[in-house]
Amino acid sequence: MFLWPMEKDSNPTNSKCVGTPTIRKPRIPRKGELAAKKKGQHDKLNEFYKKISDASGFEPTQVRQTLDAVRDTIVAQLGEHGKSEIPNLVSFRIKDTKALPAKVEHAFNKEIHFAARPASKRIHPLILQPLRNAMKPVDRQSHKAKSRKRLI
Repeated sequence: MFLWPMEKDSNPTNSKCVGTPTIRKPRIPRKGELAAKKKGQHDKLNEFYKKISDASGFEPTQVRQTLDAVRDTIVAQLGEHGKSEIPNLVSFRIKDTKALPAKVEHAFNKEIHFAARPASKRIHPLILQPLRNAMKPVDRQSHKAKSRKRLI
């Protein structure tokens, strides 16, 4: 708990705070910082396309066009049916949340106000079993041995 310093020789019942509280404003990023962040994301995408093109033998532009087509197909299927699937990898479905009205609750002799929340939709991904099986299984014995060594 923060306590304001009181003036010297003041009565505690008639105390005045020294100074005023300040509210820190959020820092606005500069133009160069935003460009650097976007450039980092762009570099990651290019690296991803390069890895796929090396593994498949296609050009990076062909890989980009293919992945864009996959994305567009998934978006179209989600819009039509509410679900989509990339076989043996991942399944997507749309989850709807209902709108909630504004309300007031009473707790600890205080009123707590909750603002109304509009209805929304979100995409829920589900990893399919073949992709899960492709992951390396965790060796439980070596994992337990490592944790015991840390404690010793």
